[in-house]
Amino acid sequence: MESEMLMDLDDDVHDEGNGFDLPSGLIPSSFNEVESTKNLEVNADYIDYAKLENEYQNPALSYRLLHMFEVCVNRRPEIAKVINRIHSNNSIDVEFYRTFAAALEKQKNADPSKSWPTIDTAWIQTTEDEVQAMTERESAKLKKAQDEGIKENIRTAMVKLFDIDFRSGKFYEAAKLYSRSLRDYCSSPKTVVPMLLSHVKVLMYMQDYLRVETYCSQAERAIADYQERETKYDQNTAIFPRNEKESKAMLQQFASILQKFYAIIGVVKMCNKDYLAAADKFVSVDHEVFEFPELLSATDIAYYGCFCALASYDRNQLKEKVINNENFRKYTEPEGKLVDLIQAFRNNSFTTVFQLLEEMRPSLLLNIYISRQQKQLYKLIRRRGFVQYISTFGIISLPTMAKVFRTDTNEVSFF
Repeated sequence: MESEMLMDLDDDVHDEGNGFDLPSGLIPSSFNEVESTKNLEVNADYIDYAKLENEYQNPALSYRLLHMFEVCVNRRPEIAKVINRIHSNNSIDVEFYRTFAAALEKQKNADPSKSWPTIDTAWIQTTEDEVQAMTERESAKLKKAQDEGIKENIRTAMVKLFDIDFRSGKFYEAAKLYSRSLRDYCSSPKTVVPMLLSHVKVLMYMQDYLRVETYCSQAERAIADYQERETKYDQNTAIFPRNEKESKAMLQQFASILQKFYAIIGVVKMCNKDYLAAADKFVSVDHEVFEFPELLSATDIAYYGCFCALASYDRNQLKEKVINNENFRKYTEPEGKLVDLIQAFRNNSFTTVFQLLEEMRPSLLLNIYISRQQKQLYKLIRRRGFVQYISTFGIISLPTMAKVFRTDTNEVSFF
């Protein structure tokens, strides 16, 4: 009986034909690799720069392009030219441009025969002077407001100074400014929540994920408290009348901001390898009100949500939270391969699953947040596929399974 396989027929599992017929060599050896945070490299057939420019604004756009420049071996010259054009026209972040210039110089020295762009040193000096002048002007206004002691004026001046620090890439200074001001100059959800969001954005660029989670939790509580208070409002018993128009606008604003916090928490959970929690956040982000070009796009939500779900959800969860989730389908429908991947995985069509995973690997490696999770996600997806495969059999042969999954019996035993 060692080599015998008894199959429990389940039409729902096999409704896409014979998904068990995996061709030899279909599952690449790279699926067995443990995640590495160094030396990410990819060759991309095509990069849609117009889509990137439409989905992101700086600093997100520049940092994503820089990541692509670092990992995309075959398109570095063209990516460098795009960075040179976009950053000098749409940013005041001199520090980023210096970082890019150093990386570009390294590539030029390694391969001088290619057509590389020229760093605009005049832009660096001019922009640096402009940033310094803006910073000095807003710092003087902040000092004046502090001397006058009017909290609203102090908060407004801090917001303007923060904006300059953020846009110029001075993330540490921006974070330090808000760390001092949040507690002292914000007393209501109307001011606290937007400042928390701004603070969290800075911390994301600093990759200070521990504090990101802390501030996201604070923001979620503040929004929940405000929503509960507004819901329970009774004009017959209230001491002060409520401005209905303002209240409605604030609720809508907070609903939109809340989705941004959900997306950020999802990214942090994913980067910390808590893929189940990440998937739960991503699939719950409301498509109708989500717009976050300074950090994330709808395409990010689709990819992060799908891959985290495949790595952590069982078949029932996949059906309930992803396939039958009308809200999340709005994210995935424009990305046809994601829809095909989810359906193939649920239907045990592993031929299609592993083909699609290989085709989509470059897209993941080009993405700044999921790139370093790609190997671990693929490992977990492969493991779940393995478990899902054998769950329909009463008796299996390890050598047979090793042959089907193009691996050895030791790994099969491990799974």
